[in-house]
Amino acid sequence: MNVILGFKAEIIDNHVKDFISHKSTIITDDSTSYVNLENFVEEHKSQVIPKTKVGEILPWVHIAIGNARDMLLAIHHIIKPEYCKVILTSFVINLIEDILEKLSLIDYYWRVRRQKNEFRYRVR
Repeated sequence: MNVILGFKAEIIDNHVKDFISHKSTIITDDSTSYVNLENFVEEHKSQVIPKTKVGEILPWVHIAIGNARDMLLAIHHIIKPEYCKVILTSFVINLIEDILEKLSLIDYYWRVRRQKNEFRYRVR
């Protein structure tokens, strides 16, 4: 997780060159800041997302960004740039832990259900 200090194409390009593998595929919105990304990665897919479809396309991304923004505004009123990376990294780690916890619960549910079904079919 890195803090990007601006949305100009040059800033984004430098960040991509420094931190993202040239074998990567990047999916973005159709911002003019991303016009040069195809020069630095294997594939760049951009799409225009209508405002009415924002919640339908990558909803977890929008939820995560909204939650991070709300957390930063509510808890940290004045954040120095040197602390942004630490705070955002902490948020992302917590988000990943929550997702993994939910996935492990789903996995547990399906294993228990499969065991019950196997038992049910063996008894008959």
